[in-house]
Amino acid sequence: MSARPVSRIDLEERWHDFSRTSYLTVFGVMKGAVSATAAVVFFQIMTTPAPLAPQAENVVLWIAAFIGMIMTYQANSLGTIMMFWTPTWRDIVPSFLVGILEFSLFASLTPQALRVQHREQLGLWFAIFGFYALVGGSLAGHASFKVRKLSYDSRTTGIMKDYAQSQRYSYYFAVFSFVLWVGVAALVARAHVPNTIIDAVLLPGAILQMIAALYIQESDLRKIASELEFQQNTPLEQPDPEANKQNALENSSL
Repeated sequence: MSARPVSRIDLEERWHDFSRTSYLTVFGVMKGAVSATAAVVFFQIMTTPAPLAPQAENVVLWIAAFIGMIMTYQANSLGTIMMFWTPTWRDIVPSFLVGILEFSLFASLTPQALRVQHREQLGLWFAIFGFYALVGGSLAGHASFKVRKLSYDSRTTGIMKDYAQSQRYSYYFAVFSFVLWVGVAALVARAHVPNTIIDAVLLPGAILQMIAALYIQESDLRKIASELEFQQNTPLEQPDPEANKQNALENSSL
């Protein structure tokens, strides 16, 4: 019994699946490395003798970086579901940069890693945080552009338009965050911001931004899931049985 010949459709499906699987594999490896770094840094923060205030600030920033790591994982997981194009360098390079910046967010909190004043350490973290938002936003903007360029059937168009719109808003918010946190980094590093403002505004602000971004991603995911479940449970329009019977009678009389 001869095997079925390989068709062009088989090759196209294999090509698309291979590209997406490779993308997810690389992204998963980077997340594993960042998770290991986060665990080591947290252990070092908690076990290294240091004044209480700087140690508490580093713990707060560690929490913000950890929430950001979860947010980017969820965003990329949702993005690969919506990705119907072959990943190019515009998809892959920012993904690698996100992994590097996540690693840097945790590594910059290591007590032994930096021989600088705590103010400079905070300024460096805020600067990395700003670039982290910008690179993540570039991924969202690129996804919005690619999704809007594709064509879909009537049952899919609304879902994809909503996704493209949410990614476009994420891109605008990321650009704003980049300008904000880089400016904050410069002011903090030069001791132009009081400690009370850092503890009461900037540190909670970093966590609240990550929580807000995670909530937006969760809302998008739930909205798409609910729309898909609704369409799955909504039967296609069926012809009237009585009309079919009448048409059959009319055809038989001809």
